Amino acid sequence: MEPAQALPFTAWEQAVFVALFLVFVISLLGWFSKQSDKWQRFMIDIDERWRAFNKEQREEYCNSINSVTESLNRLTKSTDAMTQAVREMIKESEHFNTGVFPSHYKHVEEMLQFIVREQCAGRKKKGEEDGSS
Repeated sequence: MEPAQALPFTAWEQAVFVALFLVFVISLLGWFSKQSDKWQRFMIDIDERWRAFNKEQREEYCNSINSVTESLNRLTKSTDAMTQAVREMIKESEHFNTGVFPSHYKHVEEMLQFIVREQCAGRKKKGEEDGSS
């Protein structure tokens, strides 16, 4: 072997390899940077879409809650009105129960007892007539 062949490459050839390696590393870093920018734009786009969706959902939720609140307010008002009507009916029925109704109820009870007695008497007579025949 000659001593000149012991060296793998000359200095200019080594410089070319180093320059090619640097170009490769720099282009690789540039590509990674470009991919990182694309990824960041993609994530920002998704984030903006998500924010828009959340805003829309929040508005729908607020509208629904407002609708429920209005319904509950109407229900409360109608319940209050019905409660007031029931209170008035109770007052009127107290007057009715202490006045005409007890005597009327007593008369109805007497009529019912009379009808029941007449029916029982009619059944007995019919039973006696059927039994004697």
